[in-house]
Amino acid sequence: MGIFDNIKISKLIKLLNAYGFEKRRQSGSHMSFTRKGVNRPIVIAVHGKEAPLYLTKEVAKVLNLTPEQFLKELNKFR
Repeated sequence: MGIFDNIKISKLIKLLNAYGFEKRRQSGSHMSFTRKGVNRPIVIAVHGKEAPLYLTKEVAKVLNLTPEQFLKELNKFR
């Protein structure tokens, strides 16, 4: 098991909101989040309860957080 395993999508969305991202649109099960100053939107596919590994790594990269910082921030949300 890696550091980014078993992260709930709901927590990931709360973290994005805390960092100033807003849900701009939704097409089916795909939600698009944007923030001023970030060129690409973050697209989250809500197919299950847990986020896939590539998505959690991408969010950490966009937020410019180390894996440890990312988990610390994420644990602030229930």
